Amino acid sequence: LWVGSTDPVKNPGPFIHAAGELRNINFVMLGGISEKFVYDNFKIEKPSNLTLLGLLPHNETLDAIAACSLLVVTSHREGLPT
Repeated sequence: LWVGSTDPVKNPGPFIHAAGELRNINFVMLGGISEKFVYDNFKIEKPSNLTLLGLLPHNETLDAIAACSLLVVTSHREGLPT
């Protein structure tokens, strides 16, 4: 699971590329990343094993974090400790 926005500091690229390399693993992104964003910024089609859920309410985002097997933070920097 990756949670973030389209802000460059959140650095979604490594997560998207990992999904493309590890096709036998399900990847999920929350926070406004779209297929158009993936193509426009990385010039690749969205990998079939990558689910883009968009923006979710805070409580649903917390539920997704609690339910995931692995939370990946690819940010260049974070304002709060993770």
